This record gives sequence, C-alpha cells and structure tokens, in this order.
Amino acid sequence: MPQRQAMVPLTLKDGTHIPAGTRVSFANYQHQNDPSVTPDPGLFDPLRCYRKRHSTAELKNKFQAVQLDPDINPFGHGTQACPGRYFAVAEIKFIMARLLRDYEFKFLETQGKPKWIHADENLVNDPGAKMMMRKRK
Repeated sequence: MPQRQAMVPLTLKDGTHIPAGTRVSFANYQHQNDPSVTPDPGLFDPLRCYRKRHSTAELKNKFQAVQLDPDINPFGHGTQACPGRYFAVAEIKFIMARLLRDYEFKFLETQGKPKWIHADENLVNDPGAKMMMRKRK
C-alpha cells in the first residue's frame, strides 16, 4: 500500500499540516473490509469483482487488478500509482497458473490455517507457517 514520509513540512489544500518526518499511509485493510465498500467482506468470494464487472456495461473495464479506483487501490491511485502494475499482474498470473497446474498444496493438519500478521499497514500470513506441496501426478 502506498506509504510516504514527509521530508519537509507540508500544508495541504484543506489546511491540514503534515510536519517533516511524518509517515502518511492509507488504511486499506479497514477500507476494503467496510461493508459500505465491500458487501459481506468476511465472506470469501473469488468471483466478487468478476460479477461486479459483468453487472452493467459501464462497469465492464472496472474492478480489474490493474485499474485505478479510489475504492480498490492495491497499486496506489492518481499520479503516484505504480507504473509497473500491468507487468506485475501479468507475472503474478503466470506464476499462479503454473503453480496451480503443476502442484498440489495442503496446510499441515496439526497446524490449521496460518494466522495473519500485521506489519504497519500490511497484512501477511505467518512466514513461519508450514505448507505441504507436491508435484501433481
């Protein structure tokens, strides 16, 4: 998620003053899990954005991983958005397709699903968690 540090004191158009050295970020996890932004945020729905995109003709090109939108912004928004997002998304798709085609995955039964770890505004799986992986037959 975009995170910046003010190198010099800065006053925004609305009068908000940001002292030098202040880190500024966006609470993306909380925003994305707000029911007014994402209906049923606790429910795993892998086709959520697909259905939104196909609900009307105007939304055909919205809700894609590379699109910039104030409500869905994994690559930032506006002039500070990541210029390499198209390449990054294509690479992720290639890697995931290869992994899913060639391998099987399973969490250890004694461990269960890994816990989430918060690091600043980032949310990641426990890096110490174990997963079994084998080549498909």
